[in-house]
Amino acid sequence: MPVKEVARHALPGPQAGMEAILVEVTSQPGALSTAHSPLGFVMGYVLEGEMRFAVNGQAPQVVKAGASFFEPFALSTAPAAAPNRAGRSGFWPSSWHPRAAIFN
Repeated sequence: MPVKEVARHALPGPQAGMEAILVEVTSQPGALSTAHSPLGFVMGYVLEGEMRFAVNGQAPQVVKAGASFFEPFALSTAPAAAPNRAGRSGFWPSSWHPRAAIFN
């Protein structure tokens, strides 16, 4: 799944030492991401198509265009997929985590 960084900002005040990152992710039907554990929490918005993902062993969720999703801090996230067969999916996840963390 191609990932394009859209914005990165250091957070001020009580969140000093943390940063917010906004990326754009596009995928073809059936494409899978890798399982991961976010170093911070992730909130995202599905721009087109739909996305399927599961957090911390729970049942997979399908999030459709126009809806948002949330991944809690430091939980295991199963591979995300673009389950629709008609076209690609696009979504913008935004992550908040310590500045020393690496996001890929």
